[in-house]
Amino acid sequence: PKISIVQLAKELNLSTTAIEKNIKYLEEKLKKYNVPLLIAGHTDNTKPKVCSYLYPTNWELSAERAVNVLRLFLRWGYPLDKLSAAGFGPYHPIAPNDTPEHRKLNRRVEFTIRFK
Repeated sequence: PKISIVQLAKELNLSTTAIEKNIKYLEEKLKKYNVPLLIAGHTDNTKPKVCSYLYPTNWELSAERAVNVLRLFLRWGYPLDKLSAAGFGPYHPIAPNDTPEHRKLNRRVEFTIRFK
């Protein structure tokens, strides 16, 4: 099993169509410029609730999050040699993990254009 767009949509309280549409829009814009891209997965600091046997820690969960977005980019024709994925677990929060709203902000995927 992998983290699907459906699971991601549920976590973010968005429709699967909205998420995929936004990711597709980003992919189309970036593909025009043929830029190297790092796709980074992040989590909050709570123990993963999804498939705990596959994701015993947030490292695995965040990495799978990033890889699944990378797979979407590949499916849409983004050049493989321009993509990389990384999981950062709970170690780069953008908000404190002290409330459900803040933890939700930390469950995310970030895109970084990698200039040489």
